[in-house]
Parts: sequence; C-alpha cells; structure tokens
Amino acid sequence: MKEADKLTLGQTVHIKVPHSVSTLMSSPRHQWLSNAYLTHYQGLLYENPWVTIETVHGLHLATFLPTKEGAPDLDCEEVVDEIFTSWPGLKDCPLPKADLNLFTDGSSYVQNGESYAGYAVTTAIEVVEAAPLPRGWSAQSAELHALIQALCHMESKVASIYTNSKCTFATVHILGVIYKERGLLTAGGKEMKNKEESLRLLEGVWKPKEVAVMHCKGHHRGTDLISTGNQLADPEAKAAALQKEPVQAPTHLFSHPLAPRGCGKARML
Repeated sequence: MKEADKLTLGQTVHIKVPHSVSTLMSSPRHQWLSNAYLTHYQGLLYENPWVTIETVHGLHLATFLPTKEGAPDLDCEEVVDEIFTSWPGLKDCPLPKADLNLFTDGSSYVQNGESYAGYAVTTAIEVVEAAPLPRGWSAQSAELHALIQALCHMESKVASIYTNSKCTFATVHILGVIYKERGLLTAGGKEMKNKEESLRLLEGVWKPKEVAVMHCKGHHRGTDLISTGNQLADPEAKAAALQKEPVQAPTHLFSHPLAPRGCGKARML
C-alpha cells in the first residue's frame, strides 16, 4: 500500500484480496498480531478513508486480477482459529452451562527487602485454592501459574475462567502456540520468558471438558459477577504470597499429551 500510494497520489484505492482481511483486523478473538503491528495495519488499511478492501473469490496467479465474483473458497477465520489456538474448543466468551466461573490472579512484590509471590483461584464468593510461590517469581509467572491451577481444578468439567492479565490471556489463546512453533524463541531469536509456565499452560488447557478463558479489567470496582470475583482473587493472591512452604511447580503437567500426571500441590481452602 505504501508503494502504491506513490502512484495513486492520495486517490481512492480499492484493494481486492481473497482473504477476510477486514474481519481479521477488527475481530478481538483474531488479534494475534502485536498491538504495534495491529495499530499500524489498521491505520493503513482498515481505518483509512481512501482505502476500500473487497473480498473476492480468488486472484489469477499471473495477473493478480480477480478470477470471479463471490466469497473466497478459504475461510480465513476458520483457518486462524484452527492454527493459532491452544485447543480447538477454547473459547473467549463465557460458557452458558459452565460448572463453575473461576477467577485467577497472581501477585509478586517486595516487602521489607524480601520478595514474595503467590496466586489464588476463586469463585465470585469463595476461595478455591491459594498458595505461595518460590521467591523470585515474577507477577507474569504467577498469573500463568494461577490459570494453570484453575484448568487443573476443572479437569473433565465445563469451565469459564477469568484473568486480569492480558499477557496470560494472549498466551493461552495465541502467543503460546506461536512461540511453540518457533521453538520457544521470540521474533528476535531470543529465548522467551516464562518458557516452562507457557508449556504447562498449553498442556493444562486440555484438562477441562470445555473451557473458555476471558480477560477482565483488574482493580475494577463494581457489584457484577466479574468485578466481584476479581476483587476477591486479587487480595487473596497477595495474602497467599506471605504464607510459608511455597509450592514447587512441576516441569510438565503430562508425561504424554493425553496422559495426565499431576498439577502441582497447593493448599485447598
């Protein structure tokens, strides 16, 4: 588009593509690009008043002209959902028949020169599980561990799980699979952070019968179900960090993708 603008000199441009580009850029569940890339492409293509994107059946490989009218043979949304997901049935909206609505939170902070970390899994009214984590764990690692434990708790059940961590939400839905395809390396070729927790999360998401993982705002005051559950999980995670005998997370949940082994030890409340 940048090169074409040199020829069109700011005139209206119609872009014909055999893919659902507009849908992929506008749908929240398909935001597998980083925020920087997504903002760049949305400004250049989706929100540009001089650019119109039209989806066509296909393009001739030699001329790059549309072959015929109609919807494309390839369903881009279906392909993205199939490839960039930790589990084919993973949802990002609440399940109406969930056995439990769970809320997860992780905490890491320094107090009197000592570092503490902990996590909590709660419903909207009670604590399901809470425990300290080894010192030196980051908040991001604690958030990942909290979601893993929630998935383990809902083994063979239907679960709707909320996290206030955008990183954790992105890891379970998109980034974890992408990193796994890259050999656990970032785009710059460096080893990704929280490698072990991310692998355990990709394994743990297979434990529930059905599961949906949603992102919710952190530290949001309100009386609705989501706000109440998040308000309970946050202080419980901080309090759990001060407990003794931190849990040691296992290296892997499963010895084989279909053979459960264990999910780590924690104090059940």
